[in-house]
Amino acid sequence: MRFAPGGSGDSTLAAYDAFSVTSCDDVTATAEGLDEPGRTLYASAGAACSAAFRDRPDLWAQAEDGLRRLESADPADFECFDDDARAMLAALVRIHHQSPGTRIVTAPEDSTAPTTCPRITAVEPDHGSLAGGETVVVTGVNLQEAESVDFGVTSVAAVPGPGGTTATVVTPAGDDPGWIDVSVSGYSWASIGAYEYREPSVTAAGSGSPVPEGG
Repeated sequence: MRFAPGGSGDSTLAAYDAFSVTSCDDVTATAEGLDEPGRTLYASAGAACSAAFRDRPDLWAQAEDGLRRLESADPADFECFDDDARAMLAALVRIHHQSPGTRIVTAPEDSTAPTTCPRITAVEPDHGSLAGGETVVVTGVNLQEAESVDFGVTSVAAVPGPGGTTATVVTPAGDDPGWIDVSVSGYSWASIGAYEYREPSVTAAGSGSPVPEGG
């Protein structure tokens, strides 16, 4: 169930995305095309979603059974977003057990669900020379084990800061001016920031003012 562009991981991520926004029918439909243990995870998640948010209490038994079966699954078969889905599934089942019949409401649209995935939320500064070699700080969550960061298709070493909320990198040279994606290596689907490469500036003779090279 490891993510691979164009592979089964795409469907697994689609199932997670649907679950995170309580698109219950989409979770269930996507789960049917997954291999185990993804099928069990997202079929159970779809059942819990429908039971909690679509007035289908008859599906709690399926959700609980799936959660029990997942206890024997190999953790190595799950990506970080699968761990998040499993935690959400367990939380829904726990609420149901503690307060049967309680109406569960979804979070506000602008809220952010907790995640175990490394995620970049900002790059500071967010622009620099096309020549590269500039120190920037990426900010986000779960960056404590980020060994490298991708600027487009180029990876550079990262030095995580305390608390897992920042990492320092030195930008690689860019190919062309413009914006590129910035992500934790291996997690481009879960962690995207942006950085703008700009033409190097030179000082116009006698003006003391920098102008774009060739201007």
